[in-house]
Formats: sequence, structure tokens, C-alpha cells
Amino acid sequence: MTTKVWKAFLDYEKEEKWLNEMVAKGFAMTAYSWCHYTFENCVPGEYIYRIELLEHSVNHP
Repeated sequence: MTTKVWKAFLDYEKEEKWLNEMVAKGFAMTAYSWCHYTFENCVPGEYIYRIELLEHSVNHP
């Protein structure tokens, strides 16, 4: 089952905590686009999410 959530965060640590709370409930994130999260069912606690802030864009050499 797919679940979609619109949620905005200003603090990446709060976002990371929320994502890990979602996966603990059995919802794994499968997509993200501008405050729009898509989740699918999974085994609770199957994943651990960590957010890494990059100094440059992903296309930077």
C-alpha cells in the first residue's frame, strides 16, 4: 500500500527523526519531492534514515 504525506521541515534533524519514526511504524520512504513524501509498507524498523547535507550539488565534479 502506498501512503503520501505532505510535510515541510526547517530542521533536518527533526526530519530525520520523523522519517525513522515512520519506518518504525512500517512505512519506508520510496520517493521525495519538495515536501511530498511517498511511503510503502515494510517490516517495521527495516531501515535507518540519515540525512547528509552536501557542500556542493550532486552534479558538482
